[in-house]
Amino acid sequence: MRLLRKLKDRIRTMMGLRTQRQLQPAHGKPSLGASIVKDRFRIRLKHPIDDETWDWLSEKGWRAMPVNNNRRKYTIVSERSFERLLRAEPLEREALMARLTDGRGARRA
Repeated sequence: MRLLRKLKDRIRTMMGLRTQRQLQPAHGKPSLGASIVKDRFRIRLKHPIDDETWDWLSEKGWRAMPVNNNRRKYTIVSERSFERLLRAEPLEREALMARLTDGRGARRA
């Protein structure tokens, strides 16, 4: 059964039947310990973030991951990189975010 599902999955991918998911609307600020995702990146919130930082992150496309049993593969943004982003001045954040999302400061999970 599992093999059949994997085969069907590959055929759907090769035929281009996959559709890009729409960006979910931003909800309230996620709680401590939650994960936020953007495209193929994931950040686990181990430090509290203020409302202004969350507003900025949600404008950039970051959303709280609503499903506990999410099977997607994400690149995990390192805790140190995210802490640096939290402490950065608003003007520095853009450059730091660009570095985070181009793969530096993240690892595959």
